[in-house]
Amino acid sequence: MKITFTFLLFILCGITTAQNYTKVNLGADQYAFYQLPGAKEKIKGIQHIEVFFAFKNDGSSDSLYIVGVYPDMKKNTEQQVLVGFISGEEAMFNSAKMYDDPFYRNDTIYISSQVPFKATFITLRLVWNDKTKMFEPVESTYEDSSWEKLSEGDSLLAKGNIDGAIYLYEQMEYPMSYMNEYSKGREIMKKAHEMAMISFRENKYEESVTYILSAFRFWTNELYIGFTTKEEFNAYLIDEYGEKWTLEEVKLWLGDYGLFLYKAGSTDKSIEINKYLTMILPDVAGPYLQLADSYFDSGNKINAKETYKKYSDLMKKLKREKEIPKRVKERMK
Repeated sequence: MKITFTFLLFILCGITTAQNYTKVNLGADQYAFYQLPGAKEKIKGIQHIEVFFAFKNDGSSDSLYIVGVYPDMKKNTEQQVLVGFISGEEAMFNSAKMYDDPFYRNDTIYISSQVPFKATFITLRLVWNDKTKMFEPVESTYEDSSWEKLSEGDSLLAKGNIDGAIYLYEQMEYPMSYMNEYSKGREIMKKAHEMAMISFRENKYEESVTYILSAFRFWTNELYIGFTTKEEFNAYLIDEYGEKWTLEEVKLWLGDYGLFLYKAGSTDKSIEINKYLTMILPDVAGPYLQLADSYFDSGNKINAKETYKKYSDLMKKLKREKEIPKRVKERMK
């Protein structure tokens, strides 16, 4: 059972003694307490054990007190004895991220919460000492599933398992605390393109497309479709990604994506993507050729002829005329 109070000050002091019991007066600032059933058999005559927390302004605990409560019906008050105390870093407790109340089991009090601004889950442990008649702290335990997922995701990414890595990255509770999503997106895009090129050289074109699509899902969910000029697209990259991305890299990734689509026989999608790329990347020749080939294969000879000419003119402008495939000249007639 949890009860929370807020006062002006928090003071712990030994005021009175009665039958060797110390009176613990709690007055003010912010504190919370939890009753722990099951711990009372350790102290003869105790009604119940309570865990008290005093908080700093940032919501983390400053001090933790374990008290045994004795009812005093004549005085209509409670006599309390201090049976445990920790403070400072040892008493770290985040009231905003505590998913279970403190509990007692096997002579140990367990108090778990999440470290502020991190995904680290810390469990304080206080063990009963029969000699001192106190609950004394032992080494806390730490769990951090987000860090584990990041590490495992990085391992999968290195092996080329793009989907597996992305799944783990997306499961992280606090990615902003452990990784920059833009930097990680760039890592994913670079690895996906690397794997796609390996598949491309092996004539596994559909596999190449799948690699790029997986990476795009983490990057922008294909939000790159929607810009109208290279300048607008470049401004977006600078604003969103800063120096972590370059237009040259994106040209390579998108341009090759258009090629992979064409080689995979995805004619309609190839036309859609390559037509878009010729608009936002007008100085890149590849999309014009892929677009023209897609038009030609779909039977749209008029658009194919016009696009082959644009491709040819750009290649001449780039002084790469010798690289123009023979089919271009034949299909321009």
